[in-house]
Amino acid sequence: MQSNQLFTYFFRTIISIYSQNFVLIFLICDIIKARKHILLNFE
Repeated sequence: MQSNQLFTYFFRTIISIYSQNFVLIFLICDIIKARKHILLNFE
């Protein structure tokens, strides 16, 4: 029972870290796209 709870906690932690990083990666990609768009507009 205890090992099962530990596994559940570990799994939830991985999911939360992954989802947070996914949002961060999405924002970084969006910023890169925006910067490329701005550079193209300046040229």
